[in-house]
Amino acid sequence: MQKSQKVISMLREAREEDFQYISLLQQENFLHEPWNMKAITEVMRLDGIKSFVSTTENIITAYIIYRIIIDECEIVSIAVADSFKQKKIGKSLLDRMVEEIKKSDVNVVHLEVAEDNTAAINMYKKSGFKESGKRPGYYNRGAEKPVNAILMKLTI
Repeated sequence: MQKSQKVISMLREAREEDFQYISLLQQENFLHEPWNMKAITEVMRLDGIKSFVSTTENIITAYIIYRIIIDECEIVSIAVADSFKQKKIGKSLLDRMVEEIKKSDVNVVHLEVAEDNTAAINMYKKSGFKESGKRPGYYNRGAEKPVNAILMKLTI
């Protein structure tokens, strides 16, 4: 798919039958420590977990999983299929999440992102997130040197 091609995607709440596709997106996006089906199922059943998927022609192309605890929200995971990156699908999911949490008592959203994931960091910054800290060597990359996690937050 060429970058200039318009992608029409639909956003909806994730369902249990989506977990296998979320698992595939985990494997594609998080090569060193992807969640397996068991982990995804366990996370999706935690109190306060909410999630959306993006579909294009009935194919799940992206997801966002977040957790609300009282007046705070944490983005647990977000991923976009490689062939659909740079098409603003991740930003659409992020915007949808913010729309939803504005209906609640949430006043801040937290996330962590690998320091070398510049595309995601730029997306978060464009959405109003600010850097709030760093976790040195947080992401294990196998034989490669561990990568720092950048902590970010958005005040609602």
